[in-house]
Amino acid sequence: MKLSSIFFEMEVEFFRTGPEETDVQHTTARFYIPPITTDVDELNLPEIIAQFMDKIDGFSNQNSGWIISQINYLRLCWGCYRPLMAGTFIPTPKWLAEKRAIVNVQCFDDVNCFQYSVLAGMNVTKYGNHDRRCRPSQYKQYMNMLNMDGIQKPVPLSSINQSEKQNPEISVNVLYLDEREIIPIRTSKFCNQRKYHVILLMLTNQDKFHYTSVQSLSRLVGSRMNHRNKTHVCYYCLHPFAQVDQLNEHMSICSQHQPQQVVYPKPRQNTLKFKNYHFQFEVPFAIYADFESFLQKNDDESDTHVPSGFCVVTTSRFEDHNYQLYCYTGELVFLLTCRERNREFNQFCLQMNQ
Repeated sequence: MKLSSIFFEMEVEFFRTGPEETDVQHTTARFYIPPITTDVDELNLPEIIAQFMDKIDGFSNQNSGWIISQINYLRLCWGCYRPLMAGTFIPTPKWLAEKRAIVNVQCFDDVNCFQYSVLAGMNVTKYGNHDRRCRPSQYKQYMNMLNMDGIQKPVPLSSINQSEKQNPEISVNVLYLDEREIIPIRTSKFCNQRKYHVILLMLTNQDKFHYTSVQSLSRLVGSRMNHRNKTHVCYYCLHPFAQVDQLNEHMSICSQHQPQQVVYPKPRQNTLKFKNYHFQFEVPFAIYADFESFLQKNDDESDTHVPSGFCVVTTSRFEDHNYQLYCYTGELVFLLTCRERNREFNQFCLQMNQ
């Protein structure tokens, strides 16, 4: 079976009538189906069409009754799927080895670097110096602790979910070394919920990838802050904290998002400067708006804010237009309201110039 990564995009044109029957409005919207990894022969086209229909209905219902005018195009893109895999041994860069934060098992003759690194993260060999912990022979007797039946070797990132299902006591995070930057590319949804939580660092060399075991996140990324003692690092963004309570408060929010990398400003580029001086000039008219909405449950248990009304107030240096208040409840016509106000302002300005 040859897997392909398939991506769909559709552009649809809509129309609707305005307050006057002769006022016909047009807009276009693009809808996407996230990339799918599958065999082309097994692609479920009716399901793809149903997903597009749901997205179009959602757009029409939440945007005041837009009606489909025509479908401009449906784009299908696909490419050969080559999963990111680890296998051949890659030496640890010197600057990284000096941190003494990882164990890089020297598996020259096999493709079990994922299994060795997981076992190293479980500390099955608590005794022995660092060099001994880098030998595959230290872990082969413990390989039966991992259930890897049916999982591809070397283990690609896409198979780690299956590995967690078959090993319910183990959760796995994966970091990626991009030159000298360390980036989280996979964070387990079972963080701090299982007996063993393992953090792996992936090294790369052209088309080769290799897993290593992170023994100390503090040593690995603690240099990001001016703190000489042990730091406490967030699994999701790798930001170090000096105190545990600071980390716990941060993780309660950070864990709600996908893994991310914190990028710090470079020296001489870390000073904020005010440049938009034109925003300080007085304008003849200004509109301030406030929306009201209700929460609508989605199929994935998330919530969508659906607008139910709005209120706008116009301020101006001209008394006839100052502090004009307009409130509306029902299907939103906010853009129409702004356009009407814009016409009024333009007409007023034309009269003032005559």
